[in-house]
Amino acid sequence: GSSTPRHTAHHRIPRRVLARAAQTGVLAVSFKVKNAMSAKLTPVRLTYALMHCKLMTLNAQSGIMGLGVPAYRPTNLVLEFPDDAPPAAGAATLWVHAHIQNHKLHVRDTPGSPNGFPRAGILDTDSGEPYYTELERARDPMAALKMQQRYWPHLGALRLRLGVSGQTVDWMFLKDYSQYSPEGGFVDSVAISTESMQQFALSRKITLTLEIPPGDSTIIIRSVVLAYPHTEA
Repeated sequence: GSSTPRHTAHHRIPRRVLARAAQTGVLAVSFKVKNAMSAKLTPVRLTYALMHCKLMTLNAQSGIMGLGVPAYRPTNLVLEFPDDAPPAAGAATLWVHAHIQNHKLHVRDTPGSPNGFPRAGILDTDSGEPYYTELERARDPMAALKMQQRYWPHLGALRLRLGVSGQTVDWMFLKDYSQYSPEGGFVDSVAISTESMQQFALSRKITLTLEIPPGDSTIIIRSVVLAYPHTEA
């Protein structure tokens, strides 16, 4: 049969619903398919924090420069959460909702090309052209800046750091989204260890940095959600 684009979506479950589920240890979830003969749901993930949960959200209305608008590339988007942040009692989870135009995986280094010679770090640009070809043809004055692309897994990947461009946490949006519809953007999550979260305990303020790679296509960070458990009443 014919295939259709995939979509990513998320939905918040109220605390009272989880509290009822905690009494039985089972949370039953059902989905109703509308306007389609059938649908395949995979993967389906449930994520929640234990103990008391601190939940903080940043979006275009939060006053953070660079949120909700096309980002300069490359750039470091500093995420300062304004809420009081009690010390973490466990690992945190960060969700990022982003619109990434032309998100695609390209291999930074491959074993070889069809003629048997090594590729030696060839990286395709957003337009699909081999990088060295574009540089030779256009004699781009920004060539030195664009060569930074070789340090990124691919041009749709974002890197999360602690503080203001501090310790690296992990890469985000490394997955292959080629079969997903880009209309609503993509959602990805990353875990931040308890040890990493403890560095914010004294200041009770959390600052993270999203590194956005070089490139010509549009990247818009729609929202960022941070959740973690704590023990304060």
